[in-house]
Amino acid sequence: MLNKVMAFYEPACLHVVLSAKVPDILQREPSDGVHISEIAKTSGIDQGKIGRILRLLASKHCFREGNVILL
Repeated sequence: MLNKVMAFYEPACLHVVLSAKVPDILQREPSDGVHISEIAKTSGIDQGKIGRILRLLASKHCFREGNVILL
């Protein structure tokens, strides 16, 4: 049931990430990843918001999360 409820958020989060060109930001540092504060500053999206969006997408295996967010 939870997957059905969350089905709305996944495409919306993908839209935000792709519109802000977050994958391009992450490709600049492919081996080490990029800290969420740097992603927020470069994309112009609030750090808390982009962090929650990327965490949801990491739970769907679109990104990897560690000490920094990895593509």
